Amino acid sequence: MNRAKVTWGVLLLLFFTVPGLTTAFGQYYVYVTNSASHTVSVIDPATYTVVNTIAVGRRPLGIAITPDGLLAYVANSSDNTVSVIDLAAGAVIVNIAVGNRPFGVAVAPDGSFVYVTNANDNTVSVIDAQTYTVPITFHTGGISPYAVAFSPGGAYAYVANFASGSVSVIDVAYHEVIAQVRVFGNPQDLAISPDGAYLYLTSWSTSAVLILDAQKGTVVGRIAVGSLPAGIATAPDGSRLYVAVSNSYYVWAIQAAEGALEARVSVYSGPFSVAITPDGAYAYVTSIGTRGEGNIVNVIDTGTNQTIAIVQVGANPRGVAVTPAVFY
Repeated sequence: MNRAKVTWGVLLLLFFTVPGLTTAFGQYYVYVTNSASHTVSVIDPATYTVVNTIAVGRRPLGIAITPDGLLAYVANSSDNTVSVIDLAAGAVIVNIAVGNRPFGVAVAPDGSFVYVTNANDNTVSVIDAQTYTVPITFHTGGISPYAVAFSPGGAYAYVANFASGSVSVIDVAYHEVIAQVRVFGNPQDLAISPDGAYLYLTSWSTSAVLILDAQKGTVVGRIAVGSLPAGIATAPDGSRLYVAVSNSYYVWAIQAAEGALEARVSVYSGPFSVAITPDGAYAYVTSIGTRGEGNIVNVIDTGTNQTIAIVQVGANPRGVAVTPAVFY
């Protein structure tokens, strides 16, 4: 092998890196939907600065990034569309019409299609990732579907139905609901353990995190947290949960196995959504804020459970996603 050619190839790759595109050394970027600015902010974690702002549709909420790190899908809740962003170009390449008030977005593990929850239709739109069309729309069987996530292997998907207090279990091969699991309160967000064994749901009205056995379809645990828990994320190794407690100044770090509080991390007010970096070293948390102190993304060092930086973004930041570790 020509060592000089390899070295120059690496240098050129580093030199021509475009903000938003994962690099060969596992560099990731953070994407934040700003619902009142109708934009997506791109954060460079090396500098904790916004390096690009991308115009999307009106009132963007959920955001998900494809497994190859090349595209982002953004749910525009007031336009009833999903914007597809080319992350290398930093621009929208197509807007796709979906249902009424799209809220949550999830990309299938193989990247072939995307699920979008439509909160006012009680449906899920299935986007074909090759054609950017919606060949299938199905009802969840619940009311006000918010969050959606796929199991690690992609065989199942789960939808949190906020108003009906239920979780829809979907057979992905047929895009059909095969079960409804009744839970307590109003599930706002959900996360899945890396092994797919458990679902963790934030219960907005009961100030708790609910633990659902994915195989049995039953609630097997409850963890009391602060008032109005919103976003939740699991560490890549499954050891911790991070919960944004929106009616507070805290993110709760919880030991997943024990269901015990490890730390309450101070952040700006109104923490709403959480995303963990591919290496598990940092959590990025949006703060919608009160008393004029919002529009912030908090950066938490998960090793110390301390906020180490804040980034000013657009108005009313809601969703947050991190590009995957394609090259780790």
